[in-house]
Amino acid sequence: MLVQNADGKTKQDVLRTRQTMMEEMNRRQGEAVRRMGQRQVALQVASIRERLGWFLPFYASSAAFLYAGYRVTRSVVVLYPLVPMTFAFCYQLDLAYGNKTARIKGIAEEIMMKEAQLIHVPAWHYYNRPVQDEGTSSSVYKS
Repeated sequence: MLVQNADGKTKQDVLRTRQTMMEEMNRRQGEAVRRMGQRQVALQVASIRERLGWFLPFYASSAAFLYAGYRVTRSVVVLYPLVPMTFAFCYQLDLAYGNKTARIKGIAEEIMMKEAQLIHVPAWHYYNRPVQDEGTSSSVYKS
């Protein structure tokens, strides 16, 4: 015999409804977490593109002045600062407009799969909260 509540639903119907609601909630939470991660990466790339907008005029003007210095002194040493600046510029360019973020993500996933011991966070980090020590201003962890 099936027991029905005031709405005419059985316990199995109520449990089934709760289960589908929980699955839908989990799906929505997972989607929200995924979108938040994408938003963070997009914000990082946008920040790098903004920085590149400032770095490009600096790089171009520096190159022009260093070349002018080279023309006056005829010494190649004057152009040496262009070498690290070029590496920095190319790195920022690759990060802002290339596929560097995808490569970094791939490396991070590989580390998580093959070298999990490198990113292990001790359990006390999550469960023990710092407690203010009485009589001093230092924080201690409750065990």
